[in-house]
Amino acid sequence: MASSRPILAAILQEIDHLQQAIGLLATCRIVVRTSETGGHYGLTLQLALPQGMAVTIHTPASPDARYADPQFAVSDSFRHALARLRTPSEP
Repeated sequence: MASSRPILAAILQEIDHLQQAIGLLATCRIVVRTSETGGHYGLTLQLALPQGMAVTIHTPASPDARYADPQFAVSDSFRHALARLRTPSEP
């Protein structure tokens, strides 16, 4: 999809919130997608911390009406990432 200033602003705000909660990120890769019919958003977040911990969150472009709002899709994906980073999975 084409670049969007409001979506970029939402992503930067969520990155700032995430770093305030868990510390600095070593890497952060974000892909924003729209559904085939358009109008619904999904994200893939690949985040890594300096300590070596990494998570990938894949939120599909759901037909759920809330995902028609890009702000919601961004916020929801980062909420899942924060929860995963705070509760690492067992080896």
